[in-house]
Amino acid sequence: MGVKIRPVGPDDRESWKTLRLRSLRDSPEAFGSTYEREAEYAAADWAKWFDSPMVLAWRDGVPVAMGAGYADREGWLQVVAMWTAPEARGEGLARLVLDELVAWADAHDHRVHLCIALTNPVARKVYEDYGFIPTGEVLTYDGRDGMQVERMTLPR
Repeated sequence: MGVKIRPVGPDDRESWKTLRLRSLRDSPEAFGSTYEREAEYAAADWAKWFDSPMVLAWRDGVPVAMGAGYADREGWLQVVAMWTAPEARGEGLARLVLDELVAWADAHDHRVHLCIALTNPVARKVYEDYGFIPTGEVLTYDGRDGMQVERMTLPR
């Protein structure tokens, strides 16, 4: 069957939710949210995700990687929720998910940026290899015990 990368559609919403919660449990240090917070989401909270571009990577019919974006600044798409299941890491799925999100941004004349935890050098390398460059802008997430992230941008 192989790998398929596609935008999240109405039939994929439960798969997104399941993979998102798995990502928060597997890699809590990588996200600005927590498993405990999102496990309590009501349907209306989950519905907010579906207003933004979202991508799932499927391997042999099972979702194994994800990413999303939202327009947080005028003319910008912020990439969020990037994660690959441990059993699928090293297969280039993050790059394929990013390709879809960047294509969405290009089609909507948006530039792309993201925030990477300072304690996540593996993900940082993935983004740098993709072409993201650090801005030097460091932010602190108050709701995550002072978690610090750096903003990175993708040159046009």
